[in-house]
Amino acid sequence: MGNIITVFSHKGGVGKTTLIHNVGFLLANKGKRVLLIDADPQMNLTAAVAGLSTGTEYTESSTLWKDFLTSYTNLPLYFKGVVEGVIPDKFYKKSYIYKYAQKHNKTANREKIEAGDELKFNAGQLDLLPSSIGFNGNVTTQDSRLSTIPKIEFQLSNLVSNPEGFSAGMLLTLRNAIRNLKQSYDYIFIDTSPSASSILNGLLLFSSDYFIVPAKPDFFSLQAIDNLSDVFLNWATLFRPWLSSANQNGLEYPRLLGIVPQMTKRFSTEDGDTYAGHANDWNMHINESITRFLKTYYQNYSHYRLNTPLGAEIEWFKTIFTESEPFVIQECVHFTGKLRTLAERAAIPVVFINNAIAKEHNLQLSVFDNPEANQDSQYAKAFSSISQEYGYIADGLLRL
Repeated sequence: MGNIITVFSHKGGVGKTTLIHNVGFLLANKGKRVLLIDADPQMNLTAAVAGLSTGTEYTESSTLWKDFLTSYTNLPLYFKGVVEGVIPDKFYKKSYIYKYAQKHNKTANREKIEAGDELKFNAGQLDLLPSSIGFNGNVTTQDSRLSTIPKIEFQLSNLVSNPEGFSAGMLLTLRNAIRNLKQSYDYIFIDTSPSASSILNGLLLFSSDYFIVPAKPDFFSLQAIDNLSDVFLNWATLFRPWLSSANQNGLEYPRLLGIVPQMTKRFSTEDGDTYAGHANDWNMHINESITRFLKTYYQNYSHYRLNTPLGAEIEWFKTIFTESEPFVIQECVHFTGKLRTLAERAAIPVVFINNAIAKEHNLQLSVFDNPEANQDSQYAKAFSSISQEYGYIADGLLRL
């Protein structure tokens, strides 16, 4: 059985999609079966994986977008199929990374493989369950209750306000639809919207095994973590009729894996590169906030399946992320503009960028063809840091 990991923060712009995109691909590269679920109506993860990188590609006249919509199941359609008793399984499997791996690793297609050109991607399985905000594509019933994420939100709002209604079992049906995917995947990552009021976010979190909170080293991320207790309490109150009990297999509280501060600035000093001092200060405050949240999390919810003291959680955390101090999993550096732009154009995670892909997209970074000569460039330093940091997170998740 696989692990379902939801990445959530009701603070926008903290790197939820970036974290899932890079770590999910790294785990697939380690031979794991990985499913990425985009539950954010902004559809950033969908665009990142499928290569929808321009505004015109999202128009209804776009051949690429039409083909994508009519060929693959999205999250609303998956829920709709489950409710109607038909389980859709045509998930998106054509990530651009396979194209690059085939193109740049075969000498038959090139006169020679130059230094830094090889894309080392030994994939296990990598699938995407996309998001959908408004285009219905292959939805035959345009007024279907579950045809778009906004419609799902509307129906869930009606459902939790009337738990005795005819469709009271639908919430657990949707929960089981997510949980049953564990039979086919080792890791399932769920990208949520930045909303504390989204009932869908709450349903997905309470259907997960674990959750990660990404953050930025700033006051607004600190504020969001300080509000987590109220956010979870609101969801717990709404979901109380469906929470797991002695005689009901229902929603459960997920286990916190930790926080991931991202977009941290790095500076060069006489002693070598180091993270910005203000970022370390913010990380300390953020960690204090998440610790306060955990104390409330365990004290107030006696039905929480772990029911363990905070000290036990600290020890457990150290067995997963062996070089980290609870509960900061890993600090991740700020992407340079060129690396981010290249990753978006190529539709692959930053950690899999190589020299040939940079040349193909007319961005001469000169990072990979001669690493020793370019090791001091800002791009080489950023790429090296990013690869190590997300790689460390992926290695830790292998210990779950």
